[in-house]
Amino acid sequence: MTEATDDTRRAPWQAIILALLFFGPLLAAWLLYFHSDWRPGELAVHGELIDPPVPLSAAEADSADDVFHGHWSLLYVSPGACAEDCEQALYRMRQTDTALGRRGARVETVLLPRGPMPDAGFLATEYPELVVLPQGSDSAEVLAAALPAAARPDGTGIFVVDPLGNLMMRFDLEADAKGMYEDLKKLLRISRIG
Repeated sequence: MTEATDDTRRAPWQAIILALLFFGPLLAAWLLYFHSDWRPGELAVHGELIDPPVPLSAAEADSADDVFHGHWSLLYVSPGACAEDCEQALYRMRQTDTALGRRGARVETVLLPRGPMPDAGFLATEYPELVVLPQGSDSAEVLAAALPAAARPDGTGIFVVDPLGNLMMRFDLEADAKGMYEDLKKLLRISRIG
């Protein structure tokens, strides 16, 4: 008879222990998330998303559409002569493209100078794969008109254009280059286009 009594006394404690094992972690997670400063790792996007994306391929000039069609593009709009900021942006774009390895074949680097053209010899030597849209050309003018205010000459940054011709992300020139590489790597891994 004592065996049955021991089992009867143990049964409620076993149920309580099982309930704590199941609901305890849920309760702890709820308390940590909603009632403390602790948060799990946020979605790590280093660039600034442009929402809604700005369609650049809707430009009237066919050549502007061809620049961004079918591949991912890193676009730098140079507000003036290609000085230190411009050279740093071009260097960062090239290094990111190189770091992407085989995925880098899906990315094209584009320069849209809004001031005096950079030295052609320098660009040919240092950045042979860079696409330069010469100022005054139809594609450059249509593209410059389609850019949002953030990408106009008073704004700086490196922009990401998707394979459909949509301006969709912006990176500060002072931002960590590794962050730009990580964002592009994720985009290229997830994307099936371009």
